Amino acid sequence: MHMHNFHSDLLESSGQALLKNSTILQAEGADAATFLQGQFSQNIINLADKSACFAGLSNPKGRLIVSAYIYKKSKDLFWLVIPSSMLDESLKHLSKYVMRSKVKFSHAQEIYLYGLWNSTTENQSVFEDQFNLAKHANLSIGFSDKTLNIDLDDEAHWTLLKILNVIPEVNPQTQEHFVAQMLNMDVLEGISFNKGCYTGQEIIARMQHLGRIKRRTLLIKSQTELSPGEKISLKETSLGEVINYIKFQENFFCLAVIQLDKLKKIVLAKEFEDTGLTIYNPPYALEQKT
Repeated sequence: MHMHNFHSDLLESSGQALLKNSTILQAEGADAATFLQGQFSQNIINLADKSACFAGLSNPKGRLIVSAYIYKKSKDLFWLVIPSSMLDESLKHLSKYVMRSKVKFSHAQEIYLYGLWNSTTENQSVFEDQFNLAKHANLSIGFSDKTLNIDLDDEAHWTLLKILNVIPEVNPQTQEHFVAQMLNMDVLEGISFNKGCYTGQEIIARMQHLGRIKRRTLLIKSQTELSPGEKISLKETSLGEVINYIKFQENFFCLAVIQLDKLKKIVLAKEFEDTGLTIYNPPYALEQKT
């Protein structure tokens, strides 16, 4: 067993899907930008109009409550694209900090989200507002205030491509389990290390300055079902925890936060044989390879 790179025609196909498992938490008001700046891991103040960044909302102990794509619609209006399952928890957490800030949070139910992959210019021109998820992946999200008359694929295809591209998200089963770097958010440009204070910043900064991140998100193919929050163990060794998964054909594709040192020992000892697991390198560079 060695670490594989994932190759598949799936990554080359093009299409689009209506995203029902994601939703928009809207932040609006004169203090929206400064408020989000004090809560999220990326530099919101520097965000240009009609552009987005990946960012994490953490508790004071640096543990992720939700991962979000923050899209700046205009000067005082931001759309936070998050998993639908995390809407109530995110709203509850952010509301605790609003105090006297001029910012109002609401659920923007009237805006539809579309996931586009390897999409043509013709498809993209339908959306006035859209952004790319990550530099290494040809995945983007488009916003529309009406349902569009375009050919749609199943949302499961979008979920699969996000997982194959190792783009993780926090869900109710893994909320407050991980520090941002464990979800590779530093590599996915979801953390600014020079923006100043925000909730959880001390722990995130300390982890970076220690110079080596011991747990990382990797892609796993499994013959048996692995679900979010489930622990992965091999030969009595606890290896990590599943964050996202989807079934495709005969296999389950999962993202899991893995302890790299333990993985290295198991790989060297060739203990993976007959486990039904394959572990892949992410399609982007991490500072240490296993």
